Amino acid sequence: MKGILWSENDIESLQVAGIDLRGHPGELLAIVHPDDATAALATMRTTIAESRNVCALRLRIVTPAGHTVHLQAHARLTCDGQGQLARVPGVAWDVTEQVQQEERRL
Repeated sequence: MKGILWSENDIESLQVAGIDLRGHPGELLAIVHPDDATAALATMRTTIAESRNVCALRLRIVTPAGHTVHLQAHARLTCDGQGQLARVPGVAWDVTEQVQQEERRL
């Protein structure tokens, strides 16, 4: 992938953890939980194969301290002339509390 532009918004829980996705968007892939990274790439490939350019993802981010932050993300996928993913601008927000509430209900 040639370029990631992430995120259009600030995510306080990541800033507190020392993660700046606006200043260093390429770091996103390095801190996504490995299982979620695989699923996210599969979702993006499916989105492109279906000739769509917007996808929604739920990702777990692992902070340097080992804490997990759950994000809901929406991304616009832009491909180059060969159909390869070139840019991924997106926005995300913290849904950790919502996920924890859902898990407590189960």
